Amino acid sequence: MIPQVNFKVIEFKNMFSQINGFLSQNIKRLWDWSDVIFSQYPDLKARLEGIEDKEERYNICRDYFSEKYLEVKGELENNTTMFQKSWDSINNQVMEALSKVIEVDWPEKDKNITARVSMNPICPRFIKYRVFDLYYKFTAEKMREVAVHEIQHFLFFEKWKAVFPETKEEEFDNPYLVWHLSEIAAPVILGDKRIQEVIPQKDLHGYKEHQKVIIDGKTIIAHIQEIYDKKTSFEDFLRKSYDIVKKYENEIRAAK
Repeated sequence: MIPQVNFKVIEFKNMFSQINGFLSQNIKRLWDWSDVIFSQYPDLKARLEGIEDKEERYNICRDYFSEKYLEVKGELENNTTMFQKSWDSINNQVMEALSKVIEVDWPEKDKNITARVSMNPICPRFIKYRVFDLYYKFTAEKMREVAVHEIQHFLFFEKWKAVFPETKEEEFDNPYLVWHLSEIAAPVILGDKRIQEVIPQKDLHGYKEHQKVIIDGKTIIAHIQEIYDKKTSFEDFLRKSYDIVKKYENEIRAAK
């Protein structure tokens, strides 16, 4: 079974719920993502300057993005069509490469994966629902890089459940250590030549916070890369890399 990715314009209510969550304290997160949003919408930051009341800030943000959503609806739709065409040309190769690298077949529930094209420059993924978001201003090349990153998480956690069946699904999101490992391992996995042959990527450094975790003179990502290069199987990689992040959990959680 080879999954297909279906691109669609995100509904406004879902988009704004995500953006508002990143701008407020309504969701659990390790880092403040608001600067990422304000970098794309500096006039919104100006409108919120000096306003402390949560309800007023909410209303300003809602009205702002309501207007913007209507303004760029045509661009959202056009880019969604462009993204779909670009992705369709490599879909099967990507899915087969990920299956070979992670050493697990795609389950039937992944027959259809949804990519929502959004005004949100932060691209969350939802493991349970097989949904991830993409910023509408991405180039086709950037879209492919972000999409394969998010899609590999789906299969990564399928393999994880097979190796560590006692893990609760909530641990696949932050702030849990399993989530940390999934993000630390992502650039390592995507650097595998079998994936690089389909989607070449240069920027495979991972989260900047994880790059700051230095163990014996090397980043934690470099340590995970060494384990990957010496693995006997993907299961072997998961077990040994999990041991490392558990050993240095405090250092990983302290990184900002």
